[in-house]
Amino acid sequence: MKRVLMATLALWLCACAAPAAPKTATSLPPTLVPSATVAQSNVALAATVLPTLPPIVLPTVAAPTVIVPTLTSTSAPSATALPTLAPTATRLPPTVTPTMVVVSATATSVPPLPTATALPTAAPLPTVTPLPLKPINTVAATTPTTTPPTATNVPATTGSGTKRRMVALVFGQSNAGNYGDMRYASRAGVFNLRYGNLTAAVDPLRGAQGEGGSVWTRLGDQLIAANIYDEVVFVPVSFGGTEIGQWVPEMPLFKQIESAVKDVNQRGWRFTHLLWHHGESDNALKIGYADYQLRFRNMLRGIRELGVDAPVFVSVASRCGQYGPNNDIQGAQSNLVNHDQRIWAGPNTDNLGNEFRHDTCHLNAAGQNATANIWLAILRGYEGR
Repeated sequence: MKRVLMATLALWLCACAAPAAPKTATSLPPTLVPSATVAQSNVALAATVLPTLPPIVLPTVAAPTVIVPTLTSTSAPSATALPTLAPTATRLPPTVTPTMVVVSATATSVPPLPTATALPTAAPLPTVTPLPLKPINTVAATTPTTTPPTATNVPATTGSGTKRRMVALVFGQSNAGNYGDMRYASRAGVFNLRYGNLTAAVDPLRGAQGEGGSVWTRLGDQLIAANIYDEVVFVPVSFGGTEIGQWVPEMPLFKQIESAVKDVNQRGWRFTHLLWHHGESDNALKIGYADYQLRFRNMLRGIRELGVDAPVFVSVASRCGQYGPNNDIQGAQSNLVNHDQRIWAGPNTDNLGNEFRHDTCHLNAAGQNATANIWLAILRGYEGR
């Protein structure tokens, strides 16, 4: 169709440009001789004005799809640049959020251990009630008077700076107090200091529970008789039926130790010895090796912080009534000994059987004398080291 239109247009243009020249006879092939009619027709055709044809509007042809655009640069067109990845492509799925991860980590974390030195407060510690005392025997020559001697009865030598003076804190539970079977009154040179009062040492000693006799009044006489000291001052702090956890600095019993230190400091003295007898209640309460050692060390740390650097002597004591010697308590007490830390071994009273006890727990007269003798040997060895 297109070719036909173009040919027609070409013919039309040629016709409009100029009238056709008259044909001569010589221009025709020799074999074709025009007749008069034909010649007249041609003349008439040439003289005839062709009618004006309406303009032919050619349809717009779309650009071929094969045309390749001209590149103006050797660099890659921006249309082909790699797209920027959205940050959200690497994020966690919407169901997992950082907050949830943190919560999960918290939920699976191990809870902190309780403080090793903290004591349970949910319920008070049970108290082992001391067995009732039998009627107390007395020695006629040393029967105490109704009113103990006051400070005015103390010999003046107590204030002398030239005397070899032992000032001992004697503390622990019932067998460190006045639960012995027989009372005793010390001779000259042995004193009882407590609550600001200094008196001659006569059972029952002030500052110690119980109404019977003690080991200390006997020991004082033996130390002077052995010429180890010229004067002996006992400062008792003993409470029956107590366990080791009640003696740490956070507990009320430690206030009694602080009071005893104050008694000594007010006289311008310093403790020379700490004599510890304790452990029977811990046996009954099944206190373990580690707990006993930990609580003892906490107590001793508190004493050291009060400015007391005297050596401490630790008895081995766990036997009482139905509770025989306890290996855990004995081991804890024995293994506390460390001379670099000024901790020394005291008597092993678990070796004293029922023949030395008036109620299978507390000491009778034989047990009191035997324990005093063991203390004497230990202190003699310490002073002669």
